[in-house]
Amino acid sequence: MRLLYSRSRVAGVTLIELMVVVIIVAILAAVAVPIYLAQTRRAKMSEGITGLGSIRTAEQIYYSERNVYLAVAAGNIGNDPSATPPGLGLDFTKNTYFDEDAFAVVLDAPTGFISTATGSASGAPRAADVASYKAQMNGKGQVRYDWGSGYTNWE
Repeated sequence: MRLLYSRSRVAGVTLIELMVVVIIVAILAAVAVPIYLAQTRRAKMSEGITGLGSIRTAEQIYYSERNVYLAVAAGNIGNDPSATPPGLGLDFTKNTYFDEDAFAVVLDAPTGFISTATGSASGAPRAADVASYKAQMNGKGQVRYDWGSGYTNWE
């Protein structure tokens, strides 16, 4: 007579397998988090760059009508060009990160003007998320950024 028996095998995960999985997840997180933070920073800054592009267009229109660029102090971008103080008549009230107080324009001889978006000057609903973000666009449409360590080169 032959005895048939089967060993009952307990299925489970060994400690080594678990540690390998934890190490793999840690490596992926170490790589992914900085990339994610850089992408969110750029996404938030895109609102500022869009605003700078609107300012550039308004300045070009102003220049075509009056043959001079207009310097605009922060907070006056929404004012009419003929008002005191003058502005460009742009509306940034619906912006999330950069509102009217975040934008200013100064005159610059080589490029005509330099417009600046500064998150710290803004009272927009989520301005605190971009408090240290700054960007500039010159009359040629070149952009540069300052993430807290000084402006990058014009791109």
